[in-house]
Amino acid sequence: ASDEVTVYVNKTTSVAVNAEALARSIVLYNSLSCNVVSEDGLTYFIYSKPKDDGKTYANYTYVYKNNEDFWIVEFSVEERLADRYDDEIKQWAKSVELN
Repeated sequence: ASDEVTVYVNKTTSVAVNAEALARSIVLYNSLSCNVVSEDGLTYFIYSKPKDDGKTYANYTYVYKNNEDFWIVEFSVEERLADRYDDEIKQWAKSVELN
């Protein structure tokens, strides 16, 4: 990964039936203005949020289901750099392996 992209990983349990349902719940619960996308075997949403450092970040949040657990992997990059990393982040998301 690049030093301009930060990755956050969280394992959770949920009553959601699949990754898309959990992603929609996260978007709704956090009142995010974005759409949940399911394509190429990935479920994700992208939203922007200002942080304490005064910069706004694009957050690419991917949701995966593995057995009974869900994994949330978020790639965060300064919004001004998001276009540069868009394709690369999708490739990284496709490479995630859950055990």
